[in-house]
Amino acid sequence: MLEHRVGRLEEDAKDIKSIDGKLNSIEVSLAEIKGRVSQSPTWLQLISAVLATWAAGAAIVFTLLRAVRP
Repeated sequence: MLEHRVGRLEEDAKDIKSIDGKLNSIEVSLAEIKGRVSQSPTWLQLISAVLATWAAGAAIVFTLLRAVRP
């Protein structure tokens, strides 16, 4: 009876070790995702980049219109 219980405990320990390995790989993946998210731009940065692009485009258009008019 005791051998059966010990054998069952050993099988459970193998399962726990395999789960532990999977958790470590998930932890590494989560750390990679956190690193990517922390490096992505914020909404304020994206909006300011769009506004700067529009302003530059408007400046080019107005400059070209002034150059074309006599």
